[in-house]
Amino acid sequence: MEDLRRDRRYAIRGLRRNPGFTVVAVLLLAIEIGATTSIFSVVNSVLLKPLPYPDSHALVRIVRAIGGVEQPYFSYAIYLGISEGAARHE
Repeated sequence: MEDLRRDRRYAIRGLRRNPGFTVVAVLLLAIEIGATTSIFSVVNSVLLKPLPYPDSHALVRIVRAIGGVEQPYFSYAIYLGISEGAARHE
């Protein structure tokens, strides 16, 4: 325990001798902690939390393939054709 106190006093003396280094070190730590927190918040909300929809496991993605290339975006007319086809198969 005494070694810990001695090390802490030594570190504080060193930081007082170099205030420029101390400011840079504290600012970098603050930026790193903020970046880590924001990245975790995004990962938590996008990947870890369940979607806020009932039966979210039943969501589907509609993709149209043209020449073997997936086209996730299509016109409203194509959407109507797909939805009419789905309604006929129910």
